[in-house]
Amino acid sequence: MIRKAAIQTIDPRAFEKLIAHLWKAKGYDVTLRSESHDRGVDVEATKTGYKEVIQAKRNSSGNIGSQIVRKYATLYQQIPTANAVVIAAAGGFTSEATELADDLNVTL
Repeated sequence: MIRKAAIQTIDPRAFEKLIAHLWKAKGYDVTLRSESHDRGVDVEATKTGYKEVIQAKRNSSGNIGSQIVRKYATLYQQIPTANAVVIAAAGGFTSEATELADDLNVTL
């Protein structure tokens, strides 16, 4: 088992690779995007025609707020073939972020 504190201190790119590995373990075909110019998508995961676009947030302090959820909800417009937008975080989310994610169909 990996401890939360350990995940929150790893290199951000290593966290993106960890997320890609987790989705691959769930049976998805994954593409890890390059570090620069990824336009908010760190990992693309596809399984039986179903595409998830994933933003990996290795937040080392505090919870992710609603402004981050709002920002990445636009991935539906950037990648029209996406069936789901996912924000995978090393930490938690505020209650406002959780509520907004439900409203905008973003998976946390």
